[in-house]
Amino acid sequence: MLVTLYTQPLCPFCDLMKSMLDEAGVKYKVTDIKSSKTALEFIRNEGHRTVPQLYLGEVHLNKKPDTRDYTPNELYNIVNAARSEAWNWQDSGIENF
Repeated sequence: MLVTLYTQPLCPFCDLMKSMLDEAGVKYKVTDIKSSKTALEFIRNEGHRTVPQLYLGEVHLNKKPDTRDYTPNELYNIVNAARSEAWNWQDSGIENF
């Protein structure tokens, strides 16, 4: 599952988050809230007033108030933990029939 980074143009904190995700080797897609009404509506409905916001599906990942409070390694661990939880499934056993 790909991580979505909600950003806007000329946002230095968004650029910092992108750099840290790149350094951590985390693949992500960028969604510009200024050019996507759906993205802007999602961010507002989630109660956010700023970007960057990092999501895996509907799971909010960057919960610290300041992007500068993260390290690339920490972001890597947060993303991988969320991915592990998203893929936490049980085998139905149907393959055994």
